[in-house]
Amino acid sequence: MEWISVKDRLPEDDLPIDTDRLMIKVLVCSTSGKYGVRTLFRQRWTMNWDPKTDTSTYAPWEWSRHALNITHWMPLPEPPKEDH
Repeated sequence: MEWISVKDRLPEDDLPIDTDRLMIKVLVCSTSGKYGVRTLFRQRWTMNWDPKTDTSTYAPWEWSRHALNITHWMPLPEPPKEDH
């Protein structure tokens, strides 16, 4: 996996039809060079739903903790698979 600049894009913003909020964990890096796991959350504002097109307008991504100066992010890797 490669680091992705927040200037290039943020995590995917597609929400499942049957939910109004989404929380994901990503690895982030800051201007100080520190890195760690942060939780992003997004909520679907149903008041912006357009019944003619069956589409919704979404709120922007937010860092759930005040993580200032984030420059890059990447998805967390899959956990290791146990051998049985």
